[in-house]
Amino acid sequence: MTSRSRHLLLGAALLPLLSASASVFVGFEGLPQAPALNASGSLFEANGNSLVVGGVTWDDRIRVTGRDNRTGGDLANPLSGIPHGGDFFITNEAYPDAGNGITLQTTQLLEGAWFSQVEYYGFGQPAMTITIQAMGGTDVLGSASVTLPANPGSAPLPMEFLDTSTFSAFTGITGYRINQDPLDAGSRYWSADDFQFAAVPEPQSVGVAAVALAAVAVMARRRRS
Repeated sequence: MTSRSRHLLLGAALLPLLSASASVFVGFEGLPQAPALNASGSLFEANGNSLVVGGVTWDDRIRVTGRDNRTGGDLANPLSGIPHGGDFFITNEAYPDAGNGITLQTTQLLEGAWFSQVEYYGFGQPAMTITIQAMGGTDVLGSASVTLPANPGSAPLPMEFLDTSTFSAFTGITGYRINQDPLDAGSRYWSADDFQFAAVPEPQSVGVAAVALAAVAVMARRRRS
């Protein structure tokens, strides 16, 4: 193998260190103690008494809901929601604070997630707008929002995508906060599914890779000269 070939192979091996590692997709499928498809339960219990899923510590007010769950368990009532994919989705636990300010603790970059209204038909009102804030400790680094289409009928609507790719411009992310509008004395419900995260590379890994690639470039220039 020539020196040039070795340089190229070394550079190719180091390039992945300069980018984020593989994406983390959280769709709430395969939880060890998931509720039945026609039921709903806390994420903590569904996940075997743990709030950590996909490297994210989820708010303890989150519930996991099956695709066939209906309000009050009555077959005559409408479905609670439509998963974006698979058999399960999550909803906010509305009481005692209307389910506002749901937190996700992670340093991973949130690229987007799917949301829809949940109307419990006499048991609470749906959220109209969802806003996700990127948090750096207690500081709000930025936010992204999606308006959820209102449903004049009784059947749930498909989910809408909330694109949070702009969060890639921020450094020091420690988590996210999901807020809803309007925020009032009543219950405001939303459902969500298929959260897409990308891990942030360790600074030391980026530094090592950058130095190594610079060395490869210097060796290549010396060989040409």
